[in-house]
Amino acid sequence: MKKNLRDKISAFIASEEGRVSVKAPLTLGVATGSVLLATAIVGTPNADACGGGIPCPAGQVCDEGTCVDS
Repeated sequence: MKKNLRDKISAFIASEEGRVSVKAPLTLGVATGSVLLATAIVGTPNADACGGGIPCPAGQVCDEGTCVDS
């Protein structure tokens, strides 16, 4: 029974339908990995940064790219 099931699975993967069904998740995984790698290399913008990417000092907030007293 196990051998018969394994043979059927092997035959399916070797067939054209099996190759397509195996490639789709692999392609999705590679694309997702590429996006994650690119994000890790480039980095994400600092949400607390104001104009010039410098965070505002304590007691100030960012208003249109400049730090102002809160």
